[in-house]
Amino acid sequence: MKKYCKWKDEEVLKLFNHIESCTKKGQCLTKAFKSYAQISGRKPNSVRNYYYAELLNLEQDEKRRKTFGIDISKHQKVMPKFFSKEEIESQIFEIVRLYNEGYSIRKACLKLANGNIDEMVRLQNKYRTLLKKQPQLIASFEQKLKNEGKELKTILPENVISMPNRKTKLSDSEINSLFLGLVKLIKNHAKQEVAGTLQKQNQLANQELRKMMVSISEKEHEIQKLRNSFELLKNENKKFEKKIHELRSENAKLIQGKSSKKLNSFRQFAKKSETKKTVQ
Repeated sequence: MKKYCKWKDEEVLKLFNHIESCTKKGQCLTKAFKSYAQISGRKPNSVRNYYYAELLNLEQDEKRRKTFGIDISKHQKVMPKFFSKEEIESQIFEIVRLYNEGYSIRKACLKLANGNIDEMVRLQNKYRTLLKKQPQLIASFEQKLKNEGKELKTILPENVISMPNRKTKLSDSEINSLFLGLVKLIKNHAKQEVAGTLQKQNQLANQELRKMMVSISEKEHEIQKLRNSFELLKNENKKFEKKIHELRSENAKLIQGKSSKKLNSFRQFAKKSETKKTVQ
């Protein structure tokens, strides 16, 4: 068995518990290794290599496995799926063919993988490896397409910039030029990010302003309605005041007329009384 540098028991248990927790959540082992690397301060590849080495050790050492209380059935080593010669002949050729029909390399791999992301990445990585290490194989696929009468594109891996090989070292001026170019690119990128952020903020501010203007317009409309209602109430109030004044005038006239009649009756009564006294 291959020797490896053992970790402390508490860290081994922590690692395996972490892997179990991640797999229960549906995370792949790669993500589990990365997250544990962040927790422990180790490198993801070191975590992966130790995990597989310790897993093999635990499979063979029942006493150690029982000491840790690790259920080995929850920890299955993922074996790499190698490409057969027939798979390379068919799948990689199909990637080249689809690319020349207008697909990107990534979309071509996704189509061949029937939407399976893991399989897409596997195909894409194999294509890039072959393009780098066996360009003559890709060239043979291109030649096959030419023989079929297809018009070809230049085959390059996605998101990779092809750089010419240099045997000599870069001069100081070339290094300075490259550095200044990188600085310029970073500045331009930062400007674009700031411009994008400002544009979004401006759009949000305009939206809020439009909402406020609509709200103000609605409030002004309501205020105008209230003013109109107030004017109507004032007019009605004036009419009522005029009516009350008229009723008071009529009431005063009636009272005055009744008082005059009573006064005349009283005067006539007093006059008769005087006349009777005189006769007696």
